Amino acid sequence: MEGPRAASGTATAREPPFDLAFRVDSQDHWAFLRATRARPVEQLAALLPVLTIIAVAALVGLAVILSSGAAGAAVAVAGITAVVLYLVYRFGLRPAYDRSVFTGQPMALGETKLVVDNRGVASNMGDIVLAMPWPSIARVVETDDHVFLMFARLAAIIVPKRAFASADQARRFAAFARQMAPGRR
Repeated sequence: MEGPRAASGTATAREPPFDLAFRVDSQDHWAFLRATRARPVEQLAALLPVLTIIAVAALVGLAVILSSGAAGAAVAVAGITAVVLYLVYRFGLRPAYDRSVFTGQPMALGETKLVVDNRGVASNMGDIVLAMPWPSIARVVETDDHVFLMFARLAAIIVPKRAFASADQARRFAAFARQMAPGRR
């Protein structure tokens, strides 16, 4: 699976087989998660931090009303509390969480070698090897920056378009994958 590497650290691709080498980072995984179809319970869970911030701010506003009786001051204090809590969440807690999610996950980050041909897909991520025929690919999802070869609802081989020598090669790769994958596109 060793493909020739260009000076930029990516391999050139040819049709088929496409033979690529690239690095996957946490931003690639977050792009994948944004491209997946979230179920209603997952969407609700994603709203919980914001709902918690609103609830805490409302409680602070209620405490101000009970202690001083000033409704105007309570609204201002609740608003300021909500903004401060959101900023702490958005620029403190969330970035720390995002950085820690994939730490120590050999399949998540690092050098990936990928060969895609008429038989299927083979990917080496660190010491982990995935090899699957095309019927195992449920669907192909393409975004502006990635092609995701989905083999389960929340599992895919992530192929950043920066791994290709040109946008045209990335387009041909995505078209080839959609043609070969039997599932929904």
